[in-house]
Amino acid sequence: MEIISGLENSISLVLILSSIIVAVFLVSLIRRFMSPSEIPQIHPESEQTVNEVRQSRAARSRCTSNGDSAPSSNIAEVDDCPICLEDLKFAVETNCRHRFCGECFYAYWQRFPPLSQPNCPVCRSQLRFLLKRFTPTDLDTGDPAERSEVESRVAIFNRRFSGNPVSLMDQIRDLPVLLRYCWRVMFEGEAGISCLLRLRLIVLFLFVFFYVISPLDIFPESIVGVFGLLDDCLVCLVFFIYVAALFRGHLIADA
Repeated sequence: MEIISGLENSISLVLILSSIIVAVFLVSLIRRFMSPSEIPQIHPESEQTVNEVRQSRAARSRCTSNGDSAPSSNIAEVDDCPICLEDLKFAVETNCRHRFCGECFYAYWQRFPPLSQPNCPVCRSQLRFLLKRFTPTDLDTGDPAERSEVESRVAIFNRRFSGNPVSLMDQIRDLPVLLRYCWRVMFEGEAGISCLLRLRLIVLFLFVFFYVISPLDIFPESIVGVFGLLDDCLVCLVFFIYVAALFRGHLIADA
């Protein structure tokens, strides 16, 4: 008895297993894209370095009202910097979706050897790029000099490390962050991109959209049924990876 009419059972099983794998991956990707980052906790291997950064920052801010009241816990709220345990200020976001104050991250980065690619103090993932996540409060009332300094350091970091070779698995892991960045740039006006890049993305999106709705597929739905969505999922995945690669290049060019 044939599982799918007109196909051998071995081919049908391959299609079924491939569809399940692709579906699980896409669901996981969508959940990571939509859900906020988990509450960060400093990795034990980074705890000593982070404590040194906290002490140095506390020594510079003893005259402030909160300088002596910072909690000693390693756990911070989602809107707090995991290093200084205070509200995020001119925040930067890493490829592993953790956010830090721009000044805190720079102080942490400076404790690594020159040209050494740092690891995230929260999860120890290798850091490949930084994104600016300034709030409206930062832009309206923040110190322009501090903002300029953070932007300059982010540019230096991306210019130094974003162009390094990236494995396929790392490209897939970076998709949630880079696709959210793409959304903000395209539809929320967070940062400027060239008209040529915007046009290229629109053309690619239209191509993928019409391919998905077109009856002309590698695995036609009329023959293999629901498993005909497999090639559509693969085309979408390739599209997402390509878009992420474009914006990774945009980070380097913007630096």
